[in-house]
Amino acid sequence: MGVTELFLLGSIVGFAFSEEILKIRLEDGPHRCSGRLEVYHNEEWSTVCSNKWQVQDSKVVCKELKCGSLVRGKPCGTLKKGKGKIWQNTVKCTGDEEALSECQIDPIKPHHCRHKEDVWVICREPFQVRLVDGPNKCVGRLEVYHNGKWGSVCDDLWDDKDANVTCNQINCGSCQPYFRGRRRFGQSNGTIWLDDVECTGEEVSLDKCKHRVWSYNDCSHVEDVSVYCTG
Repeated sequence: MGVTELFLLGSIVGFAFSEEILKIRLEDGPHRCSGRLEVYHNEEWSTVCSNKWQVQDSKVVCKELKCGSLVRGKPCGTLKKGKGKIWQNTVKCTGDEEALSECQIDPIKPHHCRHKEDVWVICREPFQVRLVDGPNKCVGRLEVYHNGKWGSVCDDLWDDKDANVTCNQINCGSCQPYFRGRRRFGQSNGTIWLDDVECTGEEVSLDKCKHRVWSYNDCSHVEDVSVYCTG
């Protein structure tokens, strides 16, 4: 699970913390950016009561964990209840803070929360790309991570501009010239996430390029894109 550590210093609304490291995490969700919110306090993980919890508080959690924007609503399916203590502080964020420790945190007060009231936060997981089954991380079959799983990209309309965006995104320099006769690195057996990708070459991430709706394609895995970057 992704965990962010930040120093919580000084006095916050009359409640003093002494250089305590505040950690937060999202547990039991479909990916690291969605789950039940827990904070590390007094050397143990505790859940957070949803009483008085606001949308802007969740937005700050997403930012602190370096996840995407907040997704409204609740996760699908049965929510697994937390165990142990429930954090008793009341958090009041404006939404502009970079971490939960920067928000106003009221003193601990007695409460009657139960684990069925645990806070759940759903953030959009950051878009990821990788090259697999090649000789190194800068050469291989292209895969993108979406909706909790890795999948491939179809080579329809694929060209050097698309490859350059990919290479830049994974810090592998620029692309080597693309041509269809070049060796490919096997075939995926998962979802084909992207088709008809058209980048201008200026995008910072492949998902910012023009493409069909996610998973909509007319391809087979023999058309999975492979990318050669200069590294």
